[in-house]
Amino acid sequence: MMRGRLGALLKDAGLTTGSQLAGSFLNLARSAVLGRYLGVDDFGRLAIVLSTTVFVRQLLSVRTWEWVMINFSRAYVAKDAPQAGAYVRAGYILGLAINGCAAVVLVAVANLVAESILHEPCVASLLRINGLLLIAGAADETSSAVLRVLGRFRWLAAYGIVAAFLRFGVAWLVASFDLGLGGVVVSGVFAQALGGLWLYIHTRRALRKEFVGPVGSDVRIAFRDWRTQLRLMVTLGATDTVKTLAADLDFIVLGALHGPSSVGLYRASLTLTQGLHQLAVPTYMVFYPEMTKAAAARDATQIRALIKQMTWLGLVCGCIAVVALSASAAWIVRLLYGQGFVEATTLVRIMCWSLLVLAVQWYNPLFVSLGKAFWTFTVLVLALIGKATVILIFVPPFGAVGSALAHVSFFFATIVFVLLLRRRIALPDGAPAENVNCDECVE
Repeated sequence: MMRGRLGALLKDAGLTTGSQLAGSFLNLARSAVLGRYLGVDDFGRLAIVLSTTVFVRQLLSVRTWEWVMINFSRAYVAKDAPQAGAYVRAGYILGLAINGCAAVVLVAVANLVAESILHEPCVASLLRINGLLLIAGAADETSSAVLRVLGRFRWLAAYGIVAAFLRFGVAWLVASFDLGLGGVVVSGVFAQALGGLWLYIHTRRALRKEFVGPVGSDVRIAFRDWRTQLRLMVTLGATDTVKTLAADLDFIVLGALHGPSSVGLYRASLTLTQGLHQLAVPTYMVFYPEMTKAAAARDATQIRALIKQMTWLGLVCGCIAVVALSASAAWIVRLLYGQGFVEATTLVRIMCWSLLVLAVQWYNPLFVSLGKAFWTFTVLVLALIGKATVILIFVPPFGAVGSALAHVSFFFATIVFVLLLRRRIALPDGAPAENVNCDECVE
């Protein structure tokens, strides 16, 4: 039974991994096209614009997709259509409210960030335009979470490929018609809006097929236990804030101290390593709803099996990726970005070691499913403190190399703290996973 379930999960993961592989290739090709077209300096300015946009968005985030996945999974297991619909509708409202506020904040601080922090006045107008990107993607988190719980992995795989091809095609057209950095930013907003609309329409159709009109349910149902939901949102939001600081702090510090050329080199290197990280996302997203369903069903045996399967799969894939990327870094950088980015080779060889974190990618689904989202927050805060320390010590004198070291330090610290916390978790068979208190689940 367990082997059959694992086979089904790996089949779903295989579909989405194939899509992610194609999407990563297209995103890498898009990055190469833009890198060669814009050059190191403007490519660095584009990276600053995108990182600042994500930074502002994530500071206000409550990880809507995760909140929807957790609660929608429980309603879906219970076949409760009104409750399922309430969480979906609440997710869409939250997404629009959060992204709308983030867009307003981004416009308001554009001049301050561009002139006082980054010393790049031309970035201000690009930041204002990119605020529309946040509005265009307001529904994406909820739609994706719902489709994963419903098992629509085949469709999501196709969508991922088409969306990546659309982004690549638009970037190629911008470069071909020489529309400049502003054209790149505007085209990104257009591609996001088109893809987001398609995703939303399909999600509504899938819900109608699964339930009887769940999207029209009373949203107040989702907040009956509002204190519990508020605590979960605050914890998830704080977790996303810390993740944002961990992901984008080095971009901002590097840009302020060493200028756009260093950011361009770092961004090119990060694109390569992140592409491999992204290949693990489909497996993570397939296993995540299974973890939440196992917790909702009080199946501790299934939870342990999922942890073991994810550990071995992540460890093997991570080790293979580190060896392959280290050996081929120089060739890949020259092939994709040209001689102007040759200094990125050293950065790639350093940053690829972060892929070893795939061995513990189960930790957030486990902690959240057991009602311990704060543990994920704790891990990330401790890892962020370590990364910030490395940034302060190594970025001022070493620039992009210091950022690469800080990048790796975050993931190594994550591995250490996750393993320490895992030793404290006990999974009593038969206990309701979502109601297990700290005394019961800490050894």
